Formats: sequence, C-alpha cells, structure tokens
Amino acid sequence: MKALFYSFFAFLTFVSCNPDKRKPEAANAKAEISRKVNQLYTLYGKAGKDIYSHPVPGDLFTSELNRMLDQSLEISKIDTERVKKSLHPEDKPLLLEGSVFTGLYEGFTAYHIQSIDVSESIPSVYTAKVKVEIENSAVSPKVQWTDTVLLTDGPDTEWKIDNINFDSIGSTSDLKTELRNFIDAAKAN
Repeated sequence: MKALFYSFFAFLTFVSCNPDKRKPEAANAKAEISRKVNQLYTLYGKAGKDIYSHPVPGDLFTSELNRMLDQSLEISKIDTERVKKSLHPEDKPLLLEGSVFTGLYEGFTAYHIQSIDVSESIPSVYTAKVKVEIENSAVSPKVQWTDTVLLTDGPDTEWKIDNINFDSIGSTSDLKTELRNFIDAAKAN
C-alpha cells in the first residue's frame, strides 16, 4: 500500500510540475506569428493612406500600440476637420504620412519573413522577433532593408504586434517612437 501511495504521489508531482503547459509549440507559434505579420503588411504596408481606410483590428496589436494608433488617427481626424473649417482650408492637417509600418517613407513593393525567434521573457509570457526583409523596387535604385516586428503572447492573450524596430534606413528608430512623436507634436500645437 505504501508503494502504491508513493507511486501515486510521484505521478502527481510529475504531472503538476509540468513547467509550462501553455508553452506554444514552435510550429504552431511560428505559423500564428507569420499570419499576424502577413496581416499587418497586407492591410497597412504599402501606403500610409491605408491606415485611414482600414479600422485598427483589435486582435493585431497590443493594447498599448492599439491605443497609440487610435489616438494618432483621432488627432488626424480632428485636425482635418479643424483645417476644413479654418480661414485657410488649403493648409495641410496633421497626418500620419508615408508607410507608417515600415522604415522607408515610400513603403515597399515586396517583403519576405527572414526569421522568427520565439523566447520566454518572463514565465508564461513569450516574445517573438520577426526579421522581415523588405524592398522597394519602385524607386531607382531598388532599396532593401530589414525591419524587426516584435510580438508578444501572454498567458491570456494571443500573439499581438507590440512594436516594429525600423532599419537605420528610416528617420525613426521604431513605430512607438514615431507615434509618440506624432502625438507629442499634436499636443504642442
């Protein structure tokens, strides 16, 4: 009876001490991450005006990035109306210009996911760094660069884009900095 008890206790200990039952399987995680990155570039990648014609999907970005995007779009909407009603309706309102989600203002003509690196940042919170090779062959000479899309997956969430680190080709280091600068400039006016 003692042996049965110890065997049962050992079994329970083994089962309950599974380090992380939720840890994403590499293949499934990479497939979901690729889907999110493809969704980003399909919806918003090629031109800056695309951000105004598609609502920001709640399942694509983290709440912080979603809030910053919504705030930036609201600033543009309000300023566009303000300029229309002003004495100088031909003035240019505050707008997010260029390809907001890539490091090059002119946007891209093609992109390719180079690599996906998934790691556990804190227990049950995973991050992914996705290197995306991007090119714009519409300009001469053709331009190629690599941006890094950062995603996170917490215990109760799915993979969401948290930021994009831009290649040194652009004028801003990352998407959040670009949005903060835009919001701060609007507040200064």
